[in-house]
Amino acid sequence: MNLLSKFSVFLQRSLFPAMEQEAGGNLAAMVATHHAREDRPYPPADAADQVTCRPDFVMLVAPAYLTDPIVSSTLDPAPELDKVARNLTPPIFITSATTDKFTVGASPFPLALREHHIPVEVHLYEKGGHAEGISDRPDNQWPHMAADWMRRKSIIAPLPAKP
Repeated sequence: MNLLSKFSVFLQRSLFPAMEQEAGGNLAAMVATHHAREDRPYPPADAADQVTCRPDFVMLVAPAYLTDPIVSSTLDPAPELDKVARNLTPPIFITSATTDKFTVGASPFPLALREHHIPVEVHLYEKGGHAEGISDRPDNQWPHMAADWMRRKSIIAPLPAKP
């Protein structure tokens, strides 16, 4: 599912987002921290390999596999935090539910980002389980919070003024 389509948003400029949910959270976290050319596991083959892989922003929805072992509080070494740097690592939005077993693993990552002065916003909800909060239920607030975050980051256009 394309999370941008969930918001029905129109981006103000051409952006490269990394937006993943569940198991893809590990992949999006790695893209956020491993986008330099020297991080590529292969030699450049063509002009496309000269283009940056850095996402302009990252959204992790009910992220999983950010720790090793999976349900511990020990960060997975894959998203290497020594590669995290201000002005290099994109802003990150994270949302999860306290009833999601992977939330324990999602907690150290934003704290590590904060320690490196990376813009990060986290929303933890009381209910939801693993990815159950991604539903269209009326009490589901994360899409509104994510849209608000994207507006504040100038990723999407502000809401029109009310007459």
